[in-house]
Amino acid sequence: TGVYNRTAYADYIGKEDFSPDKVIVAMFDLNNLKKCNDGFGHHQGDIYITTCAKLIAEQFSDIGNCYRIGGDEFCVLMQGVSLEMCKNRVATLYKKVEKENEKKLIDVKMEIACGYVLYDKRIDYDIQDTVRRADKIMYKEKYVMKHGEAKE
Repeated sequence: TGVYNRTAYADYIGKEDFSPDKVIVAMFDLNNLKKCNDGFGHHQGDIYITTCAKLIAEQFSDIGNCYRIGGDEFCVLMQGVSLEMCKNRVATLYKKVEKENEKKLIDVKMEIACGYVLYDKRIDYDIQDTVRRADKIMYKEKYVMKHGEAKE
């Protein structure tokens, strides 16, 4: 996919000198990958994954480390950048996904749900707490993308 894998992610956050201070965690999940694989084959699913991985890396690799941590889940760890910069990169990513959809590379509309947060030592015991908070936001975004409104 051109991004780091789950092992590299674990190695990075497990380093003795790793500090979560000022780290923004962005979690990404590809919508409808199962539908793509089941309906149109794993070849199209592979195109979906690699295309989205490339787009994520293009937007974030200059400001953070990009990881594929699951089948259709990605994580970016950014240190020393603002939440505003992250927000702008996510907005640009969404626009680029739409441009890719216009090319009709696969028979399913590509969508990437995203959630991102800054490590907060007042509420996060460690970086994994930050990951869980970003994941929760990402799943709310995923719900909105699929159903049109947030569920409380």
